[in-house]
Amino acid sequence: MIEDIGYIEPVLLIKPERFSIENIEQYDLCIEIGATYFRFAVKDKGTFISLEDFQYPVNQTQNEFIKSIFNEHPYLSARFWKTIKVILHATKKTVVPGEIDAELASKVWETLYGTTDEDSTILFSKIDQNSIIFQANNEQLDFLFKFYNEKKISIKLAESLLPINSEQETYLLFDGKGCHITYSKPQLNCYYTLDWKKIDKSKLIGNLLLIGEITEYATEFNQLTNQINHAKKALLKPNIRLSADFSQIAGFRYFIIFNS
Repeated sequence: MIEDIGYIEPVLLIKPERFSIENIEQYDLCIEIGATYFRFAVKDKGTFISLEDFQYPVNQTQNEFIKSIFNEHPYLSARFWKTIKVILHATKKTVVPGEIDAELASKVWETLYGTTDEDSTILFSKIDQNSIIFQANNEQLDFLFKFYNEKKISIKLAESLLPINSEQETYLLFDGKGCHITYSKPQLNCYYTLDWKKIDKSKLIGNLLLIGEITEYATEFNQLTNQINHAKKALLKPNIRLSADFSQIAGFRYFIIFNS
């Protein structure tokens, strides 16, 4: 239990004694908005020094919680971070080969899915040599852009932070409700399912890496590894720098934000 925290209590808090709000202009802020969680991490000269992880309360909507934590938190509310990166997760998305712009992204989306929902905006992120078009929540974006200086915020889709390379690999990102699947061969593809058992097993070849809200003790983990014996938790790349305070952290759970 964290005493005298003064705001909504996180399920995980890492903040070294040397962390100082006076140095925020030197720090990079990385925010991740997931389906069942909200978390943010702070980097100092490329090394992660702080992490706070929250579960959404049952008596608040996701957007209500996000607004309250930004307004109540003692330093998340600071406007003078060096950089601010916001990582979004999207259940509705599509991969387009090559690079695109906002106009083309909107046209592709309209062709595939029709008119965009009134409460949504179409965005895109680059991943490897491709682009992923996805749907983001207007209320969240409007709040964040008004809260911070819009020019400071960089919006990224979670999959765009995966270390995709020439190897044949598949990432299963569990979000606490369903599973985001990303594979790189024979061509890049990303999609979402509420039931991983419905995944086309013929696509799960090569390195099958598990990340997100799953542990060795979860029923899903045991079922999955029993069916697919080459599935394993993803390991962080050696170039990701964490302070000594992170020594007991499950890297695969925070894989996305640590790759930001």
